[in-house]
Amino acid sequence: IKNTSLVSPQMYREIWIPPMRRVTDFLHEHGIDVIGHWSSGNVTPLIPDLLDIGVNLFFPLEVAAGMDARDLRRKFGRDILMIGNISRQALMDGPDAVEEEFYAKVPPLMEEGGYIPAADDMIMPDMSFESYRRYIDLVRNLEL
Repeated sequence: IKNTSLVSPQMYREIWIPPMRRVTDFLHEHGIDVIGHWSSGNVTPLIPDLLDIGVNLFFPLEVAAGMDARDLRRKFGRDILMIGNISRQALMDGPDAVEEEFYAKVPPLMEEGGYIPAADDMIMPDMSFESYRRYIDLVRNLEL
């Protein structure tokens, strides 16, 4: 299941949130204010509960699962910190697709802050060196 969470938000609240809240409370008590959640798939329905307990960084924001960092920023504002959301498929499709994906997402999100561009999945052998190189060049040359 890629387009939603494996469990319902209600089950997540009942099973996962109570022990996770103990962890986030401990971390906050010790001055840690950025707490991350790594997950493939689409975790959008879980984000409000995670934000409520202090989890505020989400990655890798899998595009194929319907995650869109721009939509998350519109919905949650600067309460949400993000890493990822550069489509693995764009990296497979070639340098032009990488450039299109990059310019659609990275400059506006970087200007707002709280975002680090990264691939939304592992870098795999089916991605050309030219595509990955184009992505790296775009990141290096980004001017805000």
